[in-house]
Amino acid sequence: MNDLHFATTLFNDEQREIDAMALKSDLEEIGVVDGNQNINNVLKEVLIIKNQLRF
Repeated sequence: MNDLHFATTLFNDEQREIDAMALKSDLEEIGVVDGNQNINNVLKEVLIIKNQLRF
């Protein structure tokens, strides 16, 4: 059972990284991230909402 838990955790971590890269790419594509790679207010709001959904 521990192997299944480990595999699930590993999959979740990998999926989280894939999702983060996809989100960053999409946000850059639509101009949400400025030239200095600083996160603007829209991305901050997305992250706030995302964190609120976790709880």
